Amino acid sequence: MTGELLKFDNSPKDEVSELETEIRNRQDGAESIHAALLLYTNHLLKKCDSTDNSKQKLYLLENLGSSMFRLGASLPPDSRYGKVIEQYGQVVERLNDLQLQFITNAKEGWLSGLQRSIDDFKECQSLQKKLERNRGDYESKSAKLSKNSKENVALEDEVRAAQVRYEDTYEDVTRRMMEMKNGDQDGLVELYAFYEAQVAYHKSCSEQLERVRGLFEENLRAKRTPVPEHLGRIPAPLSGHSHTQSLSRTSSARTPLTHRRNGSAQVSADSEDKGYGEISPFEDNSGRSSPRQNLPPFGRVQSENAATHLRKAVPTVAPRRHAPPPPAPTRAASRVLRRAIYKFDAEVGELALNKGDIIEVTEKLDEGWWNGKVVFSVADNRADPQGTKTGLFPVNYTEDCAESDIPSAAAPTRTPAYRSQTYK
Repeated sequence: MTGELLKFDNSPKDEVSELETEIRNRQDGAESIHAALLLYTNHLLKKCDSTDNSKQKLYLLENLGSSMFRLGASLPPDSRYGKVIEQYGQVVERLNDLQLQFITNAKEGWLSGLQRSIDDFKECQSLQKKLERNRGDYESKSAKLSKNSKENVALEDEVRAAQVRYEDTYEDVTRRMMEMKNGDQDGLVELYAFYEAQVAYHKSCSEQLERVRGLFEENLRAKRTPVPEHLGRIPAPLSGHSHTQSLSRTSSARTPLTHRRNGSAQVSADSEDKGYGEISPFEDNSGRSSPRQNLPPFGRVQSENAATHLRKAVPTVAPRRHAPPPPAPTRAASRVLRRAIYKFDAEVGELALNKGDIIEVTEKLDEGWWNGKVVFSVADNRADPQGTKTGLFPVNYTEDCAESDIPSAAAPTRTPAYRSQTYK
């Protein structure tokens, strides 16, 4: 009878078994996603040696943007490629900042939530192990009681205590698993926060890259400046021999030298009789045009007779030469001007810009933000030499410009003056 009173059906139910399987699947999935997300964020946070040999550790995008900016800054101010790659490099560095912000949001949001879920699963595993121990203790004492044919009050009390411990632990485990099953709402909120952070990150990156599109289109449509007009005439380096100073581009100053393969110059003994001093260097003895390699070389006269004949062949008229180029005009140090290519809504301490405003740079704080003052306002259609509007402005919202780009002040609207007339 005692055995019948203490009989307890401890066989696992189908519902509990399914719940345990579901919790086990949730735990495996949470641990896998947590490891993958941690690997992803750590990869984005990876640093490398700077490529400028500065022995600094930089993020991958930061290193790329810095390299692009350095190249653009090293090119001439009128280089369209240099201007574009410099501002593009600044945008890439901004993308790195947005990436770091996204990683921070991911770690503080979904990654932390996954870690809390994994801790709850581990706590549930500990309770399940405790349940198995209490189950074994209860079953062993129940079996001992069933074998005892005589009534044993002390043993019955032990069986009852073991049964209570087992039932309490069983309730704790099932309650914990049900709480984890019903925790979908919390997981969904954390997953949505990660989604929002990811959307905001890619949207901000797209906005930053779209700012460069206008710069690309503007410079790709611009006409290419011809190299000779841009660089001017570059004189060729001349030999340092003293006798080459008598050479000229005019035919009257050309010498009767002939060209030899070894680069030396020599005059034949009968050159004077044949009138070599009257022959064009582009013609041979037969009167046919010869290649340009027959031009007199800047070689050294190897014999005294040749030198004497050279002096006889040169006309007495002083050779003409090109007038030297005028000296470059000295320019006073000009101020640094920038023209707004986008509208910028300013906050406290910043400089509001309209597209077309011209700003004089007063201080270059860093690569992204400079101090300046508006010297021409499009909204007011007038110049402001004193620069009453000052503040910080983003460099990538502006482009280089010159003094000639400042429009002339619009003529003020005048009210027509009427002469006072006296009527008699």
